[in-house]
Amino acid sequence: MKSPNRPLYFYSLFVVLATLGLIFLGALVTSNNAGMSVPDWPTTFNYNMYTVPFAKWLTPQAMQMGDGGVFWEHSHRLLASFVGLLTTALAIWMWIADSRRGIRVLAVVSFVLVVAQGILGGLRVTHNSLTLAMIHGCVAQAFLCILIAIALMLSPRWESGWKFRAGNYRSLLIASWVLFGTVYLQLIVAAIVRHEHAWSALPQFPYSINNHFMPPVHNFAIDIHFGHRVLAAVICVMILWVSALAFKKLRNDLSVVGTVMLLIGLTAFQISLGAHIIWLQRPPVTTTLHVVNGALILATSFVLAMRLGHYQPRPSIGSKTEPSRAELEVAA
Repeated sequence: MKSPNRPLYFYSLFVVLATLGLIFLGALVTSNNAGMSVPDWPTTFNYNMYTVPFAKWLTPQAMQMGDGGVFWEHSHRLLASFVGLLTTALAIWMWIADSRRGIRVLAVVSFVLVVAQGILGGLRVTHNSLTLAMIHGCVAQAFLCILIAIALMLSPRWESGWKFRAGNYRSLLIASWVLFGTVYLQLIVAAIVRHEHAWSALPQFPYSINNHFMPPVHNFAIDIHFGHRVLAAVICVMILWVSALAFKKLRNDLSVVGTVMLLIGLTAFQISLGAHIIWLQRPPVTTTLHVVNGALILATSFVLAMRLGHYQPRPSIGSKTEPSRAELEVAA
């Protein structure tokens, strides 16, 4: 078994953290309507992005939000280019240092996605397109998951595997992947709500309009916002379902139980943030935290699904039966 490359593993974690920071800054730009504060790309006010005079983006006026949020939009561009360089270096390092096919595939995918993200972000500006802005935000979440997959596969425990225990994990594994897919769908719907300014279509919480739980009237903004709330309720039920399965089948596995408990905590915090967005009329910081916390829920559900998929007991090649407890303990 190949020994883990710890420097590469820790570097991959750094890239994941930098990407989370980029998602935070991008959400802050959108929450403050600063997305078109810099109207050109790849230049910034016709300057090279890296040589923009400080007077153009570090003045009090440039640091204002809304149409004057030049500082936030330009900072987002700079951090995005930094993450692009980090990802390129990560892909090259992975390709050189690790011969596993899965790692090399992820290296190529991560590089392609980070290039695509840069182009999407630029086209969003040059075409002033909300549709491209929504796609840009959704691809960012997929890119984060690819980086997390890389970090997991580079981790010291991946090759040795998590401890095997006898039991049927299939229902828990399927539930975790269904949860991940549903959370990603929710983030797509949330991107539409944000960029179409549909957050105010239902001005009450937990009610919708005029103390009705179901909206008494319908249009696109109301329906997409209500769909966002319905999906949130579905995800809460699914997390409880996954948690019940995890405690039933793997109650002694601290890594799985800890991940599930983290999911529950993040979800409770997400509901609180969503409620305060309605009650406080979309404060930028709260709205930004809502986006980032949603990314953390997606990431946590993805980690859970990948771990379960990696150490789920499988019969040996050619075998028609599940391995016995003794065989699993030897494999561990």
